[in-house]
Amino acid sequence: MTIMDKFDKTQRLHRMVFEVRKSWELRERWKKDFDALAREYGLSEEEKRAARDCDLPKLHELGVHPFYFNPIIRLTHGEDWDEFQPTTVEIMKRSYGEAGDPRTYERK
Repeated sequence: MTIMDKFDKTQRLHRMVFEVRKSWELRERWKKDFDALAREYGLSEEEKRAARDCDLPKLHELGVHPFYFNPIIRLTHGEDWDEFQPTTVEIMKRSYGEAGDPRTYERK
């Protein structure tokens, strides 16, 4: 089974993250009142909790495409989009062990 086997292109969180990434106003709302924004997009409590906690295995289980993991982490933790994201790396390592550590893929 691959990570893509659970991907659900109808997942409400996909639409929310896609639109939030492209809108300054929505990014501010994500930071200031995530629950209200999530309700507007029809997210369940389970989806809201997984996004808020950056629970990558749970997001995967819910059918969220892995492409959206990094934006969810960045939106939740407020990291700059253009700089190295140490929080993202730590969450990936916590969720996926060595496979989530970019140093694993460095050329020797």
